[in-house]
Amino acid sequence: MSNNTLSRNKSTVDADNGGSSPNRKASINHDPSGDPIGVALWINADELAALGIDATRTDAVKLQVTDGELNLIPVRGEGSEQ
Repeated sequence: MSNNTLSRNKSTVDADNGGSSPNRKASINHDPSGDPIGVALWINADELAALGIDATRTDAVKLQVTDGELNLIPVRGEGSEQ
């Protein structure tokens, strides 16, 4: 697992690794008929750094879910990867 990958079984960054509260959670959003549509995650600058992403040099992060892992891919400028 690379530095910028979160496992399905690890929903928060360890507090001793620069992360925030391990009790933080995100609610699943639902459409008007009650079907689940997704979840919004907030990852602060310290947590990004713990994942190997320099928030001062990165404009965006691409999200990719592969085989049960969430990959964060740093992007600079015009959508090009670092």
